[in-house]
Amino acid sequence: GGAYPEMKAAELAANKTMLHNIRTALESRLPCIAECGGFMYLTEKIGEEKMVGFLPGQCFDTGKLTRFGYVTLTANKDNLLCDTGGSISAHEFHHWDCTSPGEDFTATKSAGRQWPCIVATDSLYAGYPHFHFYSNLHFLEHFYGKCTNFRNTLWREAPSAPPLGELLSECEAEGVRYEIWVSCKIRTTPSQSAHSGRQLILFHACGLPQRSDYHTQKLLSAACIRGANVIK
Repeated sequence: GGAYPEMKAAELAANKTMLHNIRTALESRLPCIAECGGFMYLTEKIGEEKMVGFLPGQCFDTGKLTRFGYVTLTANKDNLLCDTGGSISAHEFHHWDCTSPGEDFTATKSAGRQWPCIVATDSLYAGYPHFHFYSNLHFLEHFYGKCTNFRNTLWREAPSAPPLGELLSECEAEGVRYEIWVSCKIRTTPSQSAHSGRQLILFHACGLPQRSDYHTQKLLSAACIRGANVIK
């Protein structure tokens, strides 16, 4: 999203866990749209504060509005949101700039002025321009398809998990009680065939406070690995 990360740059830089987790997610090719402030956060620095560092470049204050106004974005390559040549309406509104603003789209103003912008890959859109999906719903369809493919890849590559019963027995052995509230099969329509037959498990972990969260997460992870849709 947007906002003004330069106003909270020190606090953002101090949150090392979030910086690490976001970089790890991006390295796993999690589909991501990072506009303006979100783009700045993914670069190496905002001012003198270190950011995620997933993208090259440092953000700096220009002291004035930079590339302000409405534009049409046109893709120079296939990417997360569209194929080469795809276009969408957008706008820029920012005082800060980046030493590496990207060049995978071309921004064009109504008067004809153009400039390169945006870092775009098969899993990422990151740059200063803000766009709205309603300007071109094909971008939304393309993004949704990429997200679906990513999810399906995770399911295919997920390691096998021990039987759920073994994990529940481990919980009991370590003094954590649990209750299985519901276990049933989901009824699906033909359009939901990707989820057909997946088990819905609704459970509650309780008992020792210092242990219940750990085991709840372990059970959730095991159920998800087994392809279940889980409600805690």
